[in-house]
Amino acid sequence: MNRHHYALFVRNCRMILLLRRDFSEGDLNIFRPAEWRWKLPQVCDSEWHHYAVSVKFPEITLYVDGQLFKAEKKNPEIIDDWPLHPTKGINTTLTVGACWQGSDNKMKHHFHGYLAGLSVLLHKMEKPDVLSCLHKCKESLEVPAMELLEPGMELLTNSGMN
Repeated sequence: MNRHHYALFVRNCRMILLLRRDFSEGDLNIFRPAEWRWKLPQVCDSEWHHYAVSVKFPEITLYVDGQLFKAEKKNPEIIDDWPLHPTKGINTTLTVGACWQGSDNKMKHHFHGYLAGLSVLLHKMEKPDVLSCLHKCKESLEVPAMELLEPGMELLTNSGMN
């Protein structure tokens, strides 16, 4: 059984967030937003980027490289769907880098690339200035004070980061 409750993935140079409501969260016969599709030039430019998605359903906020994405009329495209139907004995599992395909009884749609970090904050929203810093305040090494170097030690730096 395929029960894709939530997913964040890239397809056709679009960042897609899938967020399906469970049956207990409302009327089974009401369509609600379930998929957000952002068309972003950054998604397919072969460069590193920082993406942050904040969810306070039904409001979804996207940050790209620390900057709030300003929604347009059709970007993101928002798709409504039914809630998931009730089931017994099926647990929800968070998987990073693949998607469970119940019909094939295996993981599929594997992520090919590099993931530098992932944070999931349940019932909390990160502050916009923290999201901005996650992009701007990149990892770095701090240079020790020169007096800490012992005879024979040398410190080589590359300020051009290349």
